[in-house]
Amino acid sequence: MEAVAAFNTAVLLVLLSSAVLLFYVYRRNRVIQTHVSKLMIYPVKSCGGISVDNWTVGEKGLYLDREWLIVRESDKKFCTQRELPKMALINTSFSKDMKHLILSNPQLNNHSLIIDYEESTLNKNVVQITLWGSQYDAIDLGDESAQWVSEAMKMKVRIVRCTQDSTRTAPEKYGPTIVQQRGTTRTSFPDAFPVLLASEKSMTDLSNRISNTKHSIIRFRPNIIVDGSILIPYEEDGWDQVLIGKSGMFHSATQCLRCTVPNVNPDLGVKDAPVQETLFKYRTETTTNKVSFGLYVLPDKALVGKSIKVGQLIKVIGEREKMTATAKVQ
Repeated sequence: MEAVAAFNTAVLLVLLSSAVLLFYVYRRNRVIQTHVSKLMIYPVKSCGGISVDNWTVGEKGLYLDREWLIVRESDKKFCTQRELPKMALINTSFSKDMKHLILSNPQLNNHSLIIDYEESTLNKNVVQITLWGSQYDAIDLGDESAQWVSEAMKMKVRIVRCTQDSTRTAPEKYGPTIVQQRGTTRTSFPDAFPVLLASEKSMTDLSNRISNTKHSIIRFRPNIIVDGSILIPYEEDGWDQVLIGKSGMFHSATQCLRCTVPNVNPDLGVKDAPVQETLFKYRTETTTNKVSFGLYVLPDKALVGKSIKVGQLIKVIGEREKMTATAKVQ
């Protein structure tokens, strides 16, 4: 009897090992399908975003995304909602002919600032700005634009645009070499990588953990928002390649480490929810002691010049190693 029991135990262990191996292979090679729920563009870093139905992928990410930047007049250091949450109330929109960016603010009685795309690139007033400790050339849009933004922010600032020949790139320390080779890494003024993807299912889980109140995923300022109806929360952490319709491929770079900006209510311009603090309770990355939400992706070089659209099918191909172990939903 003991021999039979030992044999059965051995068989069971072999079957379990085989099942685990098969599951691992399945997880590494499965194809997940969902669709693009929303597309967002943030023309001015840390200011209001624009929801679009379709958009072109450029050499520096999504066309005109984070193309403009507000800097302090005194030292040309960049400004964000981290220190100035009211920046969220500077709204952005595009003119119907798509030739102008329009900035508005409720505190300025709907007096708008209109920025001509072409004219702003021809401006020769090149200044050096500081973004995350590094210096870059940028085009100053002039005194009239600076006065408008200064009035909106109630402090002396300037507004600048990324130069067309900017050589700023995504940080190499995050993405593996193969991703750097197959994806376009040029950027305008994002913190790190050109495109941020996030899942509605992950946002729902986070909202439930905060207060059972629905919080907008726009707090995280993603570009590509993924329908989460068939997904697991934070499943996107491990996605390797993201194929959108027939447009082309995005390659994963790394998970997005979060600061205090998601604490800001984008509609009110105030920090009103402990978003980062809640993430620290279950999304802490052991190496950096930071938290993550969303996935940075790089457009494939063949995707440049093509458009992506809301409603397009998304196919996720393969998996990458996750940096954060996610706790179960409580």
